[in-house]
Amino acid sequence: IYVLEGSVKVEYGKEEYILNVGDSIYIDSVIKHQLFSADNKVARILAVVYLPV
Repeated sequence: IYVLEGSVKVEYGKEEYILNVGDSIYIDSVIKHQLFSADNKVARILAVVYLPV
């Protein structure tokens, strides 16, 4: 996940992170996760999803 605009709150397992423009995080999809706008304003992300070979 790469933040293009705004701020994003990431709930990842039992942890919480706030990401801002230019921040990124790797998320293992096996771990429960959710993403939200951190401040109820517009936020845009780039999500790169791939399958291991």
